[in-house]
Amino acid sequence: MRTLLALASDEPVLYGRLGCHRFGPDRGRPTLSLAAWCPWCKDRHAADVPEALAGRLDIAIPINAPCRVGAFAGRTIHLVIDPDHAAEARRTIRHHGQALRRFLVERRLRHQFAESRRHAREWDVLPTAGA
Repeated sequence: MRTLLALASDEPVLYGRLGCHRFGPDRGRPTLSLAAWCPWCKDRHAADVPEALAGRLDIAIPINAPCRVGAFAGRTIHLVIDPDHAAEARRTIRHHGQALRRFLVERRLRHQFAESRRHAREWDVLPTAGA
């Protein structure tokens, strides 16, 4: 993963916006994604932002362009956060951080509750004194 400044001048770049969604392998876990409109294939290209880099605005995420025609066909392109929408990106990053913390707390509480219920069921099966 490189930054925008580290890219060579001939590498294709698409500027896009950050979004927060809850799709993926860990059900309900909020994930940041970067989506950009492609002028060649008239479609949106998107990639998930790694959590380690979620707070940075200067990241460049490389993807293999799904374009079938145009200048980007078969090339690696880089998705970059649009600097004109930096304030919106900061709000999205803050929202993602809050949502992720909330998700992790709720998951921890669910695990604690399940463990306490398992422990309570173990005590329910012990023989009583009169039996």
